[in-house]
Amino acid sequence: MIHFWAMTNALLIRHAQSTWNAESRAQGWSDPPLSEAGVAQVYRLAPGLAGLGIGGVASSDLVRARTTAGILAGSLGLAPPSIDARLRERELGWWTGHTGEETEAGWPEEVAAWRAHQLDRPPGGESTDSVTRRVTAALVDLVPGLAGGAVLLLVTHGGVISALERRLPHPPDRSGAHPNLSGRWAAVAGGEITLGSRFDPASVASAAGNRLETD
Repeated sequence: MIHFWAMTNALLIRHAQSTWNAESRAQGWSDPPLSEAGVAQVYRLAPGLAGLGIGGVASSDLVRARTTAGILAGSLGLAPPSIDARLRERELGWWTGHTGEETEAGWPEEVAAWRAHQLDRPPGGESTDSVTRRVTAALVDLVPGLAGGAVLLLVTHGGVISALERRLPHPPDRSGAHPNLSGRWAAVAGGEITLGSRFDPASVASAAGNRLETD
């Protein structure tokens, strides 16, 4: 069997657990740091990435992604991550800082429409087309510049990966919410992006002898 990652040049993953993730708060462009548990998640994941052909790391400019990317790059013996604000999370507008329960109570109709993919942006937030445009532009700029056919690891956000899944074709697997450190493989060539299979961090962590719990 030929694994999709053997034919790709990009792996997009969500950052590790932040302090607001631990409280189930919507983050958007807000900038909470990783929690202690999140830092531990990154160190447990790092050994499992060693066999994936990663030759460089890029990151969103938000601290939860930058910290994740910095630990992974250092653990893999790579240069410090390239930081690109185009990889940052979707702006969540009025939902920012609220727990899921608070959001459902305050905007029940909008939340239902959002979950049914009938709402293009959170109230006061950023549209899916806007997220997709800036992220695809970043991928087209960053990924092909890596020499030798190596994979570029891009540490970004769950909302970013979900937005790409809403707009770009992908394998018939589960889409939507991504736990911390999960993500999706992709191929970037000739200005075109092809999404591959989902990346499960537990699979590589298990191979490296580490037990990885994500949320």
